[in-house]
Amino acid sequence: MNQLKTVALSAKSATDTHLTNTQLQYTTLLVSLPTTRKATPLLQACARIIAEGRQRGKQFAAPSASIGTPAKDFEATYYGTLAELVLYQWLEVQGATPNYILLDRMPVTKPDFVMDGVAYEVKCSPPGKKYLAISRSQHLNPKRACDYYHCALFETAATIRFCAPIPHDEVSTWRLMTNGHAPYHSISRASLLAPQERSYPSFPKSVRSDSFNGGLASFKDLRNG
Repeated sequence: MNQLKTVALSAKSATDTHLTNTQLQYTTLLVSLPTTRKATPLLQACARIIAEGRQRGKQFAAPSASIGTPAKDFEATYYGTLAELVLYQWLEVQGATPNYILLDRMPVTKPDFVMDGVAYEVKCSPPGKKYLAISRSQHLNPKRACDYYHCALFETAATIRFCAPIPHDEVSTWRLMTNGHAPYHSISRASLLAPQERSYPSFPKSVRSDSFNGGLASFKDLRNG
């Protein structure tokens, strides 16, 4: 079996692909994107609490981890956190088992989550923004290297459009900008939502899920605590 399988976003039935059960589940989740999800008031409250903890942890991080004023920096952290919570809830409801750390004593310097041995980073475009940006330095940081980016476009403060995963290498082709900030890659929302065909991995290639053990809080912890 090839290590890469091509999945069209208009997608044929997964039953034609002769994949294992795990790969079938992974493919089914991929071809169901993009999808629009609602953030409940509970998830919004949890995101605000976690974002506050993440902001406090930034005092131990490099200055480049902050974006603009404290208010703008918190806004970016909050919406990024909310996108993660909504995505993790959706994946778990579908029967997937993403492995992630929501909060730790120090800033987490790994991709946001691993699922079926594939590493993902969640990036968002907050309400009112026409573009999605990814820090150039973070994109090139080997500690944060992911296989794919999950891009979340906020249509309102509580409505999120999740795009199909973007291969890590593809982001390097996005427009490189500064606009008074550290260099970042930028792409329009319309481009992210345009139908296209991409290659997705059938087998692990970067980060093992057991490297995520040891965080202070996971989504399951918050729900069951």
